[in-house]
Amino acid sequence: MRIETLQVAGIESAIKGIFYPLTKNRSDSYMNEEGEFILGTRDRQLAQSLLTLDLKQAKFMNQISVWATITMPIYWWNELRKYKQDLEHSCSTFKASIFQPEPLCLEQFSYDMKDEALIRMIVEALNEIRLKWITTENMNEKISLVRQAKTLLPEGFLQTKIIVLTYAELRAIYQHYCKHQSTSEWEKVLTWIETLPCAEDLIIFDESSTNRNTCS
Repeated sequence: MRIETLQVAGIESAIKGIFYPLTKNRSDSYMNEEGEFILGTRDRQLAQSLLTLDLKQAKFMNQISVWATITMPIYWWNELRKYKQDLEHSCSTFKASIFQPEPLCLEQFSYDMKDEALIRMIVEALNEIRLKWITTENMNEKISLVRQAKTLLPEGFLQTKIIVLTYAELRAIYQHYCKHQSTSEWEKVLTWIETLPCAEDLIIFDESSTNRNTCS
């Protein structure tokens, strides 16, 4: 399981835009010499007052986007769809399992150690299907093999996708999973979210938290 941040965009413009209904000159955020965005006191107070109401009031959170490469099991991707429905790019489950240059191996699956023998058997069966798919030229047989592979492929198969998430979506994820018992996959996501610029002030923030104002 792996998460890599590719790009974070829109923070400066989104924060400065909060004051536009009032006056655009009131924003006190800025970029320092190191290229870090410094969230000003007035901006932080207004942003957090909107967040305290609800995310519908804090529309600026939808204007901050994060591009990331994420490798997680299929079952985790299905759970993510509660928060994110689109804007993902990946190989299909079939392509990732059949068309790869090398045979499948155990490292491409997330599983409990007590199930290793079972997963090993499934991997061997999938590799047999893969070899048959590569060697046959019969299209009907290829279609049948694809169906077999999709049927056998377990939910623990690791898929890599490039996905775009907004700060609003990330806040919803963080606020839910930090208050409920979470799996190792979601714990990894929470740890990653905490590394994002201004995460402490905009994503993690609640009324009882103590926040810093430097976002690197």
